[in-house]
Amino acid sequence: MKKFCPNCGKQIKADVDFCPNCGHKFKKSTHAETNKSTASNLKAEPVEKTRSQAQNNFKKTMSKKNKIVLIVIGVLILALGCFYAWGSSYYSQTNQLRRIVSVLKKPDKNAGKYITSTDPDMKITDKSVKPLQNYYNEHQNAANNLIIQFEHQTDMYGLNFVQSGRYFLIFPKYTLQVPAFTPTVRTNHSKSVVKMNDENIGKLHQSGDKYVKKLQPILPGKYDFSINSNVQGRKLSASSQNNIWSNDNINLNIKTATLDIRSLPNGVVYINNKKIGSLNSRGRLQLKEY
Repeated sequence: MKKFCPNCGKQIKADVDFCPNCGHKFKKSTHAETNKSTASNLKAEPVEKTRSQAQNNFKKTMSKKNKIVLIVIGVLILALGCFYAWGSSYYSQTNQLRRIVSVLKKPDKNAGKYITSTDPDMKITDKSVKPLQNYYNEHQNAANNLIIQFEHQTDMYGLNFVQSGRYFLIFPKYTLQVPAFTPTVRTNHSKSVVKMNDENIGKLHQSGDKYVKKLQPILPGKYDFSINSNVQGRKLSASSQNNIWSNDNINLNIKTATLDIRSLPNGVVYINNKKIGSLNSRGRLQLKEY
């Protein structure tokens, strides 16, 4: 590369410090600065290139992350959509009622969680619902008719299908609302122990010529009653099955009669191979309330 004097313009050699024509002294820093500038440019290029590559790599990494995030969001939206579609069908009113009716027809299943009562004093448990299940187990057509009556909005014999909460805070939860009844048990003997489904209902009190006990609220259904009485020193018992769908009285009378037996004087009387007394000297024996 040619070099010229900046003072006179004469061409000079590249390695001289003074112009041979005019004597102008050259600055030594000129070459150093030129070399330094060149070196800086050489160093800057790879630095800029490294920064550019890092930025590209960062963009690629962010691009992959964004794709993964978008894929995850898409899968979640799809899953939630499928879940909602399934739940809308599974928890629909009709399908919930069908499941409740299916359980009501099977006394071996627990149905307490599906039942509520119109009576706030009625305590709903799996045990308290069993009589209703026993009834529908024997009257399955009546149970199936509940679905038809609900779908046609006709009378369900006092039963209602009501919303009682939500599943997953989204889908309505329905239960079968059932009335409760308080029938009165009546019998004609004072010293009687009455049991309902093998549980003592409590002490009876006199009302006119009858002995009565008003039951605590119970759900409709099939109930087994038994009565044991002590009459004239004899133990009498009876049992009864009742389908309760109202507050009507439950009659547990034990029918007795007065027997006047006549035969040979001083004879011994047996009934059903059991000695029950002896005839007097006139050949008579009276049995009261037998």
